[in-house]
Amino acid sequence: MFLGDGTSIPTITAGRVYLGGEERQFSFEKFPYVGLSKTYCANTQVADSACTATAYLGGVKANYAAWAQAQGMATGLITTTSVTHASPAGIYAHAANRDWEMMQKY
Repeated sequence: MFLGDGTSIPTITAGRVYLGGEERQFSFEKFPYVGLSKTYCANTQVADSACTATAYLGGVKANYAAWAQAQGMATGLITTTSVTHASPAGIYAHAANRDWEMMQKY
């Protein structure tokens, strides 16, 4: 799965225009399958990384601040970026605030 975190349709269109026109295509637009996911939380319209990650990784809406491990589910994480980035962190992080990362380093 290729995830364009924060890449909305208007963002992609703006990128095409920047590249030289709407007829341009990004390499990922040539993939054989493309899908969109509504990633708001089940109990609030303002999404956080945990709700969005649950929506696109598990295919179900989750409540804000809910954890799969607390329900006895096995979990794992593989990423090509830092695990502290918002999207991968939505799988494993137990911090209620993304700014806590900076405080935990010291």
